[in-house]
Order: sequence, then structure tokens, then C-alpha cells
Amino acid sequence: MIRQAQWILLLAAGLALSHSASAQNLSRGSVLISSESLAGTMFERTIMLIVHHDEDGTIGIMINRPTTLAPAEGFPDIAGAGSYDGVLYFGGPLAPARPFLLARGTGLLEDSGIRIIDDVFLSGDPSVLNLLDDDRRAEPFARIYAGSAQWGPGQLQSEVDAGAWETTRGTASLIFSRDPVSLWSRVINAPRGNDIARLQAD
Repeated sequence: MIRQAQWILLLAAGLALSHSASAQNLSRGSVLISSESLAGTMFERTIMLIVHHDEDGTIGIMINRPTTLAPAEGFPDIAGAGSYDGVLYFGGPLAPARPFLLARGTGLLEDSGIRIIDDVFLSGDPSVLNLLDDDRRAEPFARIYAGSAQWGPGQLQSEVDAGAWETTRGTASLIFSRDPVSLWSRVINAPRGNDIARLQAD
């Protein structure tokens, strides 16, 4: 059995996770890719970022569902939303009236957010946009999501085991893809001999 330390070395080397090992590596920062078996459901052609995972359940945010709304239209009370240069994203069906902010490349959210991976942070208070420099209030660096998805204890594990989701490690390039609409197609068609997490944003 491969020890945890060995898994860390494998991930650091950028090796692709095997399907059989994916369930063992569900954690904050994992990315889920929906399979064809989810066609016809809300999660069809979905790329999901896991932002919380423990024995009590899992919370994820869809990262490839931009809307045509500006965040200030959906959430007029968010301070700084009017200066945000980007659209609102649909994060999932759970509590769609609750906004989240994902931001990258800033240490300003160390105290007001949760580190998801590397320099990508999540905050449940998008008003922290006011902490960011003007050039960081743009989609390449910050995105606002409405709602999330949630699984009970062991539920996501069962779905992964059944082949409903493929997993990989998250990267800032994947999370902040410049073309989120086509992201699922590009990821699902990427050769599995490569590390699909390294798929570039553009």
C-alpha cells in the first residue's frame, strides 16, 4: 500500500491520478469532472471545485457556469461589486442567494478567507473585493459565484466509485480558465496519459 507521503510526492511530480485512486484523494482543492452518466442532470458537463471535504460531507462550487448577469445585479449589497470587472457564476443549486468569492494571487485573503490551493482563496464575504487592487477585481483573478453543491457523508465517495465523477488536483489555471464554457469539453477530451490538471486556461 502506498504511504501518504508517497502520494504527496506523486502529486507534486504532476502525475495523473488513476481512476481507482481518485476516491482516496478527495479533499479541499480537488476538481471533479462529470461523466457522461450525469447527462440530463443538473451536473451534466460540470467542472466542480471541492472547497470543503470531511467526514460530515462535501461542498463544491461549479466553476464552468458563467451567467449573463453582473454580480451587482444579483447581489446589489456586496460592497465593491460595482467595480468588479466580470460576470456572476452559478456555483450550484444549494442556497443560490449565498455568494462566494474565489480570488487568486493575493495574500490579502489570508485572514478573511480559506486557502483552497496554492494562492487561490475562498471567502463567503465577497465584500472583501474592497481589499483587492483595482486590477485584481477582474475575472482572471477573482470570480463571484451564487450558490454551491453539497453531498452528505460518504455520498460523493459513492458517486466517484460508481464512475459519475473523475477527479484531479486543482490548479489556478484550471479554476480561472479564460474559456469556462468549453472547459468541460477540453478536459474530458484531454489524453489521460497526461496530467489533465495541467490543462491551460486558454
